[in-house]
Amino acid sequence: MATDALLAASAMQVGIRRLLDRHPLLGGIVAQWRVAASDIGTMGVCWEGDRIALLYDPAFVMAITRDQLVGVLMHEVRHVVYGHCFMDPAEWPDWGALRIAQEVTVNEGLDDLPGQPIVLSDYPQLPLDTDTRERYGILATTDQPNAGFGDPTLDSHDGWRQLRENETMVTAQIRSAVDEILAGGINLKDDAEDLQRLRRRFPSIGNRSGSAMERLPQLTRDITVHELQRDLEARTGWARTRGYRFDRPSRRAPHLLGVVPAIAPVRRKVKANAVVDTSGSIDGATLASISAILSRLADTAEWTVVECDAAIQREYPFSGALDMAEGRGGTDFRPPLESAFLENRQTELVVYFTDGLGPAPRQQPQVDVIWALTKNGRPPASWGLVLRVES
Repeated sequence: MATDALLAASAMQVGIRRLLDRHPLLGGIVAQWRVAASDIGTMGVCWEGDRIALLYDPAFVMAITRDQLVGVLMHEVRHVVYGHCFMDPAEWPDWGALRIAQEVTVNEGLDDLPGQPIVLSDYPQLPLDTDTRERYGILATTDQPNAGFGDPTLDSHDGWRQLRENETMVTAQIRSAVDEILAGGINLKDDAEDLQRLRRRFPSIGNRSGSAMERLPQLTRDITVHELQRDLEARTGWARTRGYRFDRPSRRAPHLLGVVPAIAPVRRKVKANAVVDTSGSIDGATLASISAILSRLADTAEWTVVECDAAIQREYPFSGALDMAEGRGGTDFRPPLESAFLENRQTELVVYFTDGLGPAPRQQPQVDVIWALTKNGRPPASWGLVLRVES
């Protein structure tokens, strides 16, 4: 039994570290909590002494996969971040609808959870990206089956009453943790939705950006390959950001080296997409020129080649040269610049190699875009920088 307890404690540390890697905002909040074993049956949050506590049952932790553990950790911290623990059931007439609305909201986007969690697909009448209160209003006024309702295998809410009774201190700890994370300049792209919800609850949170990336100039102007290379190397070839380090002591808890992480500078290459127009108007000689330019820029970023004519045909890591291209149809610049496509790949820069003949988005995406134009090519949009392939 003692061995199982040690293994479960170790698994919890691994799970929190994975959460920190994948979602620095949520992981950073959990890292400030007291983590303790309990006979709670699953997992849950409560208030212990002077701090938020995360309780876990060792048997439960050992019975699920590490990815499922990360999902449960996200489930727990979202309940606190979204304010669910402060919603007194006595003030909500339809407690069942409230429970479903809360569970659907915290589980949105979590694909790996144990048991039979309550998920949005069980309730197709509920809109996407909506807060708990609006979903409660829909559920409370209609008769709905309790799909998955009451499944005890995911978490316990027994400690929420203690959190409600200490709401002022709980809220202060959450605000303090988030302010410290934001001040550290950690890249929070993967936590954008949760940060937005936090900002709605606490308008003063997030006055500073969570990303240390500097944006390229927004005015359209011509640049050369050399200027792009120099700019990438100096400014975005290595993104200056911050991350969590377990090999350094935390400023708040230096005595917990290896358990509570420190926020420290890290260096990484920017994720950049080289979108290659493979429509019928792009010939082999132009593709060879594009390949030569990418070879010069290869070490300045983490490049992914995206081949696109009227639709995205292929995407793959740049390996030093372009040997073929798939497409040869019409041209549409919009698919590789769609927000969902860029966000799913964590893209930070797009260099679009094209002759400029085709429809483009009316507004610039939330990333920097450079139009790398062929001879006689013209920019398809009024935003972005322009690179001449012949330069």
